[in-house]
Amino acid sequence: MKKLLLLLVGALFFASYAFSQNLTVCGNSVDLSAEVENYTDFSWFCDDVDGTFSDVNSLNTTFTVLSSFNDGYLVASFYYNATVGGVVVSDTMHVEFLERPVVNAGPDFTVCGLDFHLNAISSHTEGNNITGLWTCLGTGTATFDDATSAYTTGEYSEYGSATFRWTEVNHPHINAESDVACSDYDDAIITFYETPSAALSMNVADTVACGLNFEFLRAETPEGGMSGYWYEENTSTQFGVANMGVFNPITDVTVSSYGRHDFYWIVYAGPEENPRLCVDTAGPWTVNFVRQPIAEISTSAGPFVAPDAHVIFYNTTNYQDMENVVCEWHFGDGTSEDNCSESVEHVYAEADCYEPYLVVMSSNAPQCVDVARLENCVSVTSGIADFNVSDIVISPNPATNFLNITSGEVISDIEIVNVMGQVVYRTEVNAYNAVCDVNGLANGVYLVRIRHFGKFSEQKFVKE
Repeated sequence: MKKLLLLLVGALFFASYAFSQNLTVCGNSVDLSAEVENYTDFSWFCDDVDGTFSDVNSLNTTFTVLSSFNDGYLVASFYYNATVGGVVVSDTMHVEFLERPVVNAGPDFTVCGLDFHLNAISSHTEGNNITGLWTCLGTGTATFDDATSAYTTGEYSEYGSATFRWTEVNHPHINAESDVACSDYDDAIITFYETPSAALSMNVADTVACGLNFEFLRAETPEGGMSGYWYEENTSTQFGVANMGVFNPITDVTVSSYGRHDFYWIVYAGPEENPRLCVDTAGPWTVNFVRQPIAEISTSAGPFVAPDAHVIFYNTTNYQDMENVVCEWHFGDGTSEDNCSESVEHVYAEADCYEPYLVVMSSNAPQCVDVARLENCVSVTSGIADFNVSDIVISPNPATNFLNITSGEVISDIEIVNVMGQVVYRTEVNAYNAVCDVNGLANGVYLVRIRHFGKFSEQKFVKE
């Protein structure tokens, strides 16, 4: 009598199956069970695949496949022989073993933008009966170029994190109606960060700085959740001396050397462990740092008498670190001259009190300019009137602290001039005598210029 052979599925499936000619199991082992009464001998047999029985002579046994799977599955026939009442009885069934996929969706990762690349890995033996599929468990929508390919690309609909699941299924062959199938899945979490867009908001006028500091580097404020910073290759450059610093889109900068400097505004976004995953750079913005001139002038000592009053002007400006310097002399009589020499001579044709000045600038940066003026005007007279020098007394001479000056006529004002022609002391008098404080003057020879309403006289004195 034919007995019932039960096949119990091992591994993931532990339910018992009733007798069938075709069964499908997931994995490489199957639990076999036979119902035979009053037998004297019993043995299990499998001639199709290499494998082992846990107990070949037991009604209940487990068979483990040792052969390799072919295209993800293999089929084996099992039968037993039992001796019952001296008669050998037997039964046979076919079992399909499906290889269980073990997949790896790949590591979690972050991307800039909404495009993604997926590359899943499976340990199974490729076969036509094994299929795979990508699905997205995020709140947005994913568009796959090929959702059935382990390696695929696509696009997501929103920024943030989304879970992408790769699932593989091994389908039955000999028992197509069976609901048994081997499957495995793994998830990869992708975090999408918006790609930054850096932009400057400067203009052509922002290309020159007078001195080593430049105010108002200006860039567009980054969008929400993003940060930005200023960068210059020179490590000694300091941003944000007066404003909010290197991370502020509007700031100032101080450099250590004159010349051209390139500045960049960099916007970034990303996770805490890699905050600069997504980067965009605006620039360079080139600023030419030009030394701010400090103009200085002096003049030769008078008296200057028209109509042929020759006056020598001295340009004592320091041109260090300045290139392409332009100097404009304006002599106060309506004439001018472009000259950066150490000295310039000018002739005044008429008597007057002139106020000359010197303009110093860089031709590359005319906005970097300085103007130097004399402390007093240049007095050009029409002639030296008779002035009785014997009526003027200067004492003591040499002098240390004070200089006493007396005259037989009213003195309008007194000037003391050094050997460079610079007026170092001046006072209005309107009296017959005056006391001049010379304590602060350096030791040396000076010229005392005494004016008396249309005429003047000059005498030397020594400061010691």
